[in-house]
Amino acid sequence: FGRTFEDRTHVFRVKKRPDEVPVAARIVNYGVRGRRGNIVQVYPSVEYDFVPANLAVTYGDYVHFQWTGSDANANGNDGNGKQGTDRSNLVQIPSRGITKPLSIEEHTLFFDAKAGPPNPEAEALVARFALLDQQKHAVAAGNVCPASEVEAANLNDQDDNNCHQLNAAPAYFDGGLVQMKVLGEHHIVSTRNNDFSNRSQKATIRVHRRGLLDLPPWLLAVLAGSALLIPLAVWMIGNAIYAITHPMSPAFSKKRRPLLLRCPCCCRLVKEKEAERHKYKEAQL
Repeated sequence: FGRTFEDRTHVFRVKKRPDEVPVAARIVNYGVRGRRGNIVQVYPSVEYDFVPANLAVTYGDYVHFQWTGSDANANGNDGNGKQGTDRSNLVQIPSRGITKPLSIEEHTLFFDAKAGPPNPEAEALVARFALLDQQKHAVAAGNVCPASEVEAANLNDQDDNNCHQLNAAPAYFDGGLVQMKVLGEHHIVSTRNNDFSNRSQKATIRVHRRGLLDLPPWLLAVLAGSALLIPLAVWMIGNAIYAITHPMSPAFSKKRRPLLLRCPCCCRLVKEKEAERHKYKEAQL
């Protein structure tokens, strides 16, 4: 019999689809796996990583960004920020070979900063994913995030108000549903978990145009059926046109007459052509 020495119970909630999101719209869950520490310390778990590290979505899809950290990791494990805690944020970078975040003027994941007018709502979303609403949580805990680089420089990794290390953020972050509207590759990183020589928490989100494979199965079936029926319909109509315009040909005979010409709507025209055919045959006698 198997035995469990520790409580490994987890709880997850399935929420109702928001009313403003169409029923047919695709929603992709995007999170973080792993825990604080190097590869030896975290075994049999893994080091921090976005899941999946390479995500492909279609233009217009929704991505639900959410992840869970921890306040009960083993003290002494390698990592940034306050001991015993796991935290992750998300900022955009130029490529996975570069760690420096893009400026807000270069952002493309949540909105195309270069293509459109200023977008305060999208800019606030970028800031929220980077800072995890820490100012609000810090104030609720009786702290405050540093107001300047000088003030931040005087804080160490164990200070609760070290917002550069995400110490004031809660363990769970729910970024909500974000609709992907910018085509191309978007590279991301967690700034807290990315200053080690042999590991980095980076990922790529690719947004591509909608293709046939992205359509619902029922619509694919309709399209496939149409692809077969259209040539058949063209062939049948062509045969009917030829037969009705050549009433003396074998194609118009009762034995070979096209199915379309047997329809009730064609009776009058067919009778006229049969009369022409009968006169033609009598003339040949």
